[in-house]
Amino acid sequence: MTITRETYFQELNPFALINKTYYQIDSREDAPYYKNFFSIDDLRIISYVEGDINIIKTTNENELKSELIRIINWMIGRKMFLGIEGTLQEDKRNKLYYLGLEKFIH
Repeated sequence: MTITRETYFQELNPFALINKTYYQIDSREDAPYYKNFFSIDDLRIISYVEGDINIIKTTNENELKSELIRIINWMIGRKMFLGIEGTLQEDKRNKLYYLGLEKFIH
């Protein structure tokens, strides 16, 4: 069980980094140049800020949840966090409930 972090720079549309398994973490800072995503299936968290791409790769769902809670708490402490995207398909919503992240859905 190892969490790895990868960082690189590439200006692009941040939605090009994800597929349909990803969720968006909504914040007051959201803009075309600032996005945060995660995938339960891929066990990854992706942050995009003005071309800086940070990817956190986890090896299991517990690590992913722990990293997500750390990030969400950081955002809450700065009054930035709005929630995990609320317009989800039922199967994606159920995965959030399974992980115990339902209280963050908005």
